[in-house]
This record gives sequence, C-alpha cells and structure tokens, in this order.
Amino acid sequence: MPEISTPTHARGAQDWRLRAEILRARIREYLIFDSTAFKIAFGLASNFIGWAMYSWGKPAKGFGILAQAHRSGLAPWGNRRVLELIRDAHQSFLRDKPHPLHQVYTDYINRLEPTPQTAKFFESPGKLFPDSAIVLKSPGPSERGVLALQYSYVYPLLAKFFDVEKIAARYYLILEPSWSGFCDLNVLIYTRLRHPVFVGSIEPRDTEFIRQLGSNLIPAPFSSNTWVDDRVFRPLPDVRPDADIIMVVGWARYKRHHAFFRGLAHLRQRRVQPKVILAGYPIDLTKEDILRVADLYGVRDLLEIHEWASPAEVNRLLNRAKVNVLWSRREGVNRAIIEGMLAGRPCLVREGLNYGYHYPHINSQTGRFSTERDLPHVLFQMIENYGRYGPRQWVLANMSCRKTADLLNQAIKAKAQELGENWTQDIVPKVNELGCVRYWDAADSTRFAGDYDFLRSCILPEP
Repeated sequence: MPEISTPTHARGAQDWRLRAEILRARIREYLIFDSTAFKIAFGLASNFIGWAMYSWGKPAKGFGILAQAHRSGLAPWGNRRVLELIRDAHQSFLRDKPHPLHQVYTDYINRLEPTPQTAKFFESPGKLFPDSAIVLKSPGPSERGVLALQYSYVYPLLAKFFDVEKIAARYYLILEPSWSGFCDLNVLIYTRLRHPVFVGSIEPRDTEFIRQLGSNLIPAPFSSNTWVDDRVFRPLPDVRPDADIIMVVGWARYKRHHAFFRGLAHLRQRRVQPKVILAGYPIDLTKEDILRVADLYGVRDLLEIHEWASPAEVNRLLNRAKVNVLWSRREGVNRAIIEGMLAGRPCLVREGLNYGYHYPHINSQTGRFSTERDLPHVLFQMIENYGRYGPRQWVLANMSCRKTADLLNQAIKAKAQELGENWTQDIVPKVNELGCVRYWDAADSTRFAGDYDFLRSCILPEP
C-alpha cells in the first residue's frame, strides 16, 4: 500500500520548492545585476539576436529584444544603435516616409488585449477619465490645455481607443512612466505625433535617453512620486510608534521580501526582535505566499500584515513605525517612501536601485541607502535614531505636488511660448494614489467637465 503523505511531509516538500524558487531568483539576480561577465555575454547575444530578427523579417520581436536589453542596461555599446533606429523612425515619420518601426508601433497598439487591470477600459474607453488620464488645464484661443496620463499601461489604451492626433492638437500630453527604462513601446508610440509630448523623469539615464532621441518627446523634471498628497500623508500627534519597521509594497517577486526577511533573520541573531508592519496587495504573489517565505526565514512572528489598506490607513501605519524600507533592485519611482517621508518616517533603500543613481530625495534628512550585507546593521542604527531625521520638511520644500505643478507648468509654458502659442492659464496640481489620480482641489473635478466631454467625443468608432 503506498505511503500517504502527512501534512509534515507536504510542508517539507513545499519548503524545498520555495527554497529552490528563491535560489533561482538569487542566481538570476546575480547574473543580471552583479555579474559583469554575464552582462557582457548576454548583452552581446541580445544585440546579435535582436538585430538579426529585426533585419530578417521579424522587426517586432527583434525590436522587443533590443528594447529589453536597453532597459536592462545589459549592453551599453548597443544603446547608440537602438537610439539611432528610433530617431530615424521619427525623422521618417516627419518626412511622411515609411519605416519598419512604424508598423511595430501600429501592431503593438492594435494587438492590445484586455487584462484584469484594463478590461474595464476595453468595455468603456471613457472610463480612462479622470482616474487614469486627468485634465490639468483647459484649452483656449491659440492655447492648448494639458492632459496627464498616469500609468504606462494607459498610454497605448489612449492610442488604441481615441483620436490621439485630435487630442494632442488641443492638449499637451504628459506621460508619467511607471517603470524605469523608457526604451519602451508604451512611450515610443508617441513619437508618431507631430505635437510635443512631455515625459516625466527624475532618473538621469531615462532623461538623457529621451533628450537624445531628438523627437517630439520632451523630458520634464517630475515623476509619479512627486505628486503625493501631504494632507493625507502627515504626522499624527495621537499615534506613537509601536513598531520598528514598515514595508508598504505590493506582494510581488520584484519587491524581494525574501531578501528583506533574510536581513531580519540576521538582525534577530543579534537578539533584536523588531516588530514589522507589511502593507500591500496581490500582484504576482499573495499574502499567503509572503507568509510562507517569512516562515522559511523564521520571522513570521515579527510580522503584522495589512492588505488593501486605504491611504488614510497606510498613513496611520506609517506613523506607527520608525523606518520605512524599500528593498527592490529595479522598479519605477517608488511613491510609498515619499508617503512615509511626509508622515515623518525616514526610508531605507537598497543600494543600486534601478540604475544605481543616488536620488537626491534620499539624503541625510530623509533616509539612507544600504547594501544587502549591511542591512541588519543599518536597520538597527536607523531604528535607534529615527527621530534625528526630518523627511517631511525636505519633501515639502523640494518635491511637493504643488512645487511639481509649478515645475511642470514652467516647462510646458516655455515650449508653448517657443511655438508662439498663448499661455494665459496655469495648470492645477493633482495627487497620485494607488490605481488612480485626483485633483488637489476637489472643486476642479467640475471645472473641467467640458474637457472630459470633448475627450470622450474623441473615441474612435469600433472597426
């Protein structure tokens, strides 16, 4: 008679699978981020395969490989050729000449399929407004308005369902890419417009990429994490810190909970028992997946988990902790650490985030970077000295949503005046939250009602 597996056996097998998955993730991470030899070899291979496919009848797949290599930073010697390719496609567009990339852009838009995140827009494209695409200024005589698009996945949806040329003739479009690396079809499809399109970037590598394209895309000094509402995220005098650490991140592999838990386990070996708050929501993992990883490292008893917390609830959680941790190696610009700063909590960020740039908003007033090896030591130091930081004051002085609106306004106004257009009204501030964007002043939602009527009138007829 075959042996019947017991729950203990099942847990043991599950632990082995989880250990193997984490090991694979660590190996992959080492190769992509840390191994110079692998990056050189893989970069060469990616460029060879990408250019071969692009040249031999599969331009979409070939360009996809080249763009991914560019975003990953694997092949810097190949970046110039990719840049020249995109630039040449834009110049061909301006001269009304065909170019293989034009079809790649068109096919990318036409082949979009609904996902759980975008299905509602396929059913009703007008739902893009205003939660995902928000008017910041109305047009006037010889004066364009301003329309800001929040997440990268929104950009091709607007191009698929709306007459973008008609919209861009009346509104300056503002893109806020939600991931690092702007050699991305979501962004590049907008090089097929004859009108200026502003792209927010505080990542020097991405800013320089947009600038070097020499296209209609214009880099602007802001990003999606410079629009945080400092009225929602603020110190709460009645809340005293009863936890040491907080991570406000989705349940996702790229957030690297396993590496953070490994650091907690090492901290515990020093007889330190930090209380940790995790606030998140499912992405490609679930809360149960996170708890299984915590069990593997023996830190589950340190955790307090909250799922789908509202902004006000997140603010209260931030006020309860002393240090806000972000331990990704690559993502976009993180909003949660700014929310924590406005709540008065310093952040600890993994050294080398994205392309290794030391962002100015992480400084002696707001937080620290740390290597993997130093995580337990730096965490302990910051927990003990969290009161010495003053992050809210720094953010309010340097990257509040009202200051961001002023900076963006100046950039657009300068371009409008260069083109001989009027500029009689400034843009209004907005604030970004998880899954939506809204006005700083709620009264503006009715002020722009006529704009949204026009935008919905630009929906393309169904084929």
